[in-house]
Amino acid sequence: MPVWVDTGDISALSKGFHTAGLRIFNEIRDGRDTSTIVRPTFGFRITQSVTSPQTGTRFEVNMQGQVLYCDGICAYIECRDLFDTAGKPLKDWIHRNFLEIGTKAYGTWSIDKCHIPRTVARLTPQEHDIFGDPACRHLAFGISTFLSTLAKTNPECLTEDSLNRLGGQSGSKVPWITARIIAGITKAGLLGVLNSPGFTSTELANNAKLNCRIPEASGKSGIYFRGYVETVSSKSKPKFSLYFGQSVDLYARSQAWQQGGHDELIRRSNHIDMLCICLTEKVFYDDHKHIIEQTFASLFQTYKRSLMNKAYSSKLDDDVENFHVKNCSDMIEIAKEAAKVSGWTGAVRRESFWSKTYSKCDGLNYQTPIAEAPKHEPAVWIRTDGWMPDKDNPKKSVPMANFTREAPKKLTVMPASGKSASKDDFAILFDLTSENNEYRMRISRTLPKKDFKDGLEWPAHGSYYSLTFEVRTDWKPHPYSWARLPLIGPFEDWDRANCWALHMKWTDPAGKTRSRYLHCERPNTMMNTDSPGSVQGYARGIETIHWLFNERVPASDQHRWLQTPPMASIKVIKHDYVQQKVTLEAGKGVTTKTPISSKRKHADDIIREMRGQGVHGDLLLENVGLDIQGAKNASIQKKWSSRKKCDTCMLLNRNTGLTLGCTSVNGASPPVCKNCAELYGRPACSFSHGMPAQYVPGQNALGNSFEELDNQNDTVNAIRRTALIGLRGWSASGDDLVTADPVIFQVDTGEEIEQADEAQLTAAEKAAPEPEADWLGP
Repeated sequence: MPVWVDTGDISALSKGFHTAGLRIFNEIRDGRDTSTIVRPTFGFRITQSVTSPQTGTRFEVNMQGQVLYCDGICAYIECRDLFDTAGKPLKDWIHRNFLEIGTKAYGTWSIDKCHIPRTVARLTPQEHDIFGDPACRHLAFGISTFLSTLAKTNPECLTEDSLNRLGGQSGSKVPWITARIIAGITKAGLLGVLNSPGFTSTELANNAKLNCRIPEASGKSGIYFRGYVETVSSKSKPKFSLYFGQSVDLYARSQAWQQGGHDELIRRSNHIDMLCICLTEKVFYDDHKHIIEQTFASLFQTYKRSLMNKAYSSKLDDDVENFHVKNCSDMIEIAKEAAKVSGWTGAVRRESFWSKTYSKCDGLNYQTPIAEAPKHEPAVWIRTDGWMPDKDNPKKSVPMANFTREAPKKLTVMPASGKSASKDDFAILFDLTSENNEYRMRISRTLPKKDFKDGLEWPAHGSYYSLTFEVRTDWKPHPYSWARLPLIGPFEDWDRANCWALHMKWTDPAGKTRSRYLHCERPNTMMNTDSPGSVQGYARGIETIHWLFNERVPASDQHRWLQTPPMASIKVIKHDYVQQKVTLEAGKGVTTKTPISSKRKHADDIIREMRGQGVHGDLLLENVGLDIQGAKNASIQKKWSSRKKCDTCMLLNRNTGLTLGCTSVNGASPPVCKNCAELYGRPACSFSHGMPAQYVPGQNALGNSFEELDNQNDTVNAIRRTALIGLRGWSASGDDLVTADPVIFQVDTGEEIEQADEAQLTAAEKAAPEPEADWLGP
């Protein structure tokens, strides 16, 4: 329960608490029942690092939260970046000298508005040529003014690529783009309709020349609109909803859209039109499709009403929602300012557009087309920085940066190709490709027939899922690391490749939220046999970090077998608890420096780590740097039975290592086997007593996978397995128990695509419908 502000110490309170205290005092004075008074609270930010004398917790600069109560020089706070033993936000007392306290009531979040420069009303000489013809003057002026205002404002959602295509903030290419859009509208038969300020929805549908559902639309590219007519009752006019989209093949899009993913919209609607509004040449479409689509969505006012009325949230899970709210807000303001100059009358929010035929009209667009990244990676990733409780010690906070795909992906199940060894269906869950196709990282899943159809263990076919890269920004291993590398590695940035996880979340048919973490299927595949430790888990793990943080490391400063990923389109969401404001910023620019070098560690440093003197502490390894005979001689009192293998070879699954046995490297000093030296880049082996052998049916060995060790309550060898073979994975049951080497995911590097050939993939991607209102809610 909230505690009343101590009005006896008003002089010591911040301005916000002063105002709240006076208001509450006046209400009590006037006889209001105190049980009905809601006491406002305020946000805070830590300004100096301090350790709590009550809990021993360390408060770091810029940690934020909510002030619950002030008493003299102290404040009782709830810190959103620190946690108690239950993993909930920590509540504690702190001296007010270490706090900045806000003046706006907590929960009154607002979002920063884009600054729109004053629009120049005069036409340039180039624009006079376009607007000389009365047959297109009104429409051309509406398009040109909107695009010019967009370029001059340069909101955060406008990508650098699109701004350059507009001619920079001067908008020097806007007249030419406007002329091409006008030509496309003319081809679609709608110039006369759209040039009239009072055009109606009926005129729009009746005059469109190209129906996207007929074969004549095959191979034609451009912008389409889809109109949904829903009859509510026989006594009232039907409802009308309008959506704009773009496609390189209008007919293919119309057919794919009908195949699934939009069942609810189809069920509710009595009539659905899909007609072309702007028919473009393919080259112009490829280069300007996001600009053109944004133009129509803004001029026709087709953003969803629920998005326009959405309140801003401070919850991390809502940051993708905040991203869309911010973009919608900016684009609406830009369109309004442009309309003041051009006289453009809009559509959906203009009653005369629909009132003669329909009782109501709404838009269905949710995403902001102009915010989409270049075509080789058509997604924006929303970054949110914060703190999360440590998995092993909830009272300890770890710094995190989450990168969430701003648009959900649709799970499209595809049949196995002739090139694949597996005959099971599969889905590509993540595909990062450079524009020139020199880089490709693909995460695909061979789907067990029983696991994906019900939508419980995996998203059902045709449903949507979200992806989030969770990165520990202290560069320490994530508990559900995608790479699942062992703690002891040969490179200085080894932990950095292990610091991120890929989280997948979806909603099952019953409406329950489900999630799972994805893992590298082949972390031990070597990228270069001449470079010890060059395993795939490390290579793809560090490349992903380079991609997310836009690190372009010079070739001279990184391993030759590492590839350079494309640029990531990152938008950063920040929450200011003091000002109660949500802000959106562009991600950091390209850097050629990394916080940790990729140099190979010195052999002595690796041996010290194995002996428990490194950053990961005591890993319980014994007899480091000896061979099996030396280990037996060093511990004569212990029984070694017939053991011949080092710890690493004991733990490796059969047929997993470079050699089937524990084969020594000739002449190595200290002695080391080929698996330790070449696969993991270690200069020595270890021989720990009490290491169980792998389980083999018909033999007595208890096994040494994580699950088998946990069944034996063997925490010592579980730590050794983490140090030498790899981290635990995630299991669907949520108990963190997985087999030693789970066959879950594989990464294709681009040289060889095992699961599907390019023609099959291209066809599947073309057929995949755009996310629409079916996943966005009412």
